[in-house]
Amino acid sequence: MNDEVTKWLEEMEKQGRENAEKLLSEINSNSTSKENKMKISEMFPTKYLKAEDVGTLPAALTISDVLMEPMQDGLKKPVLKFHEIKQGLICNKTRCTALLSITGSDESTAWINHRISLFVGEENFKGDVFPSIRIKAAAPVQARSRPLPVNKPAEEEIPF
Repeated sequence: MNDEVTKWLEEMEKQGRENAEKLLSEINSNSTSKENKMKISEMFPTKYLKAEDVGTLPAALTISDVLMEPMQDGLKKPVLKFHEIKQGLICNKTRCTALLSITGSDESTAWINHRISLFVGEENFKGDVFPSIRIKAAAPVQARSRPLPVNKPAEEEIPF
């Protein structure tokens, strides 16, 4: 190979490295941009709600179903399913008692389509205090304070 060809090949290799480094830098800067940042809870969503999830939920949830699902310990527990979110809420005795109070029924099928709100309370368990999801009745949907305007036709448009 002559010197000109060797020099040209070296220049192309240098440009290729620079382009590759520039591209890699752009990829790295994009992967740390705000739109690509995720919380671990978003990367690995759980099947059931946890106390730390409550702040991210709608103010009211509508119960779509109540299912008995097996837990890690092999026991089956009731799980509330909702129209608004994918995650379910495992029901312990405290939550079931709250649902009985809210719905007036101890029959789980009667809980369907009831709107509830979740909030975080404290639970004592074996001497330890930890956050726990609690249930209360959702605030009623507010009626409009004034009626919607009715479009009235002009007088000349009224047929006689």
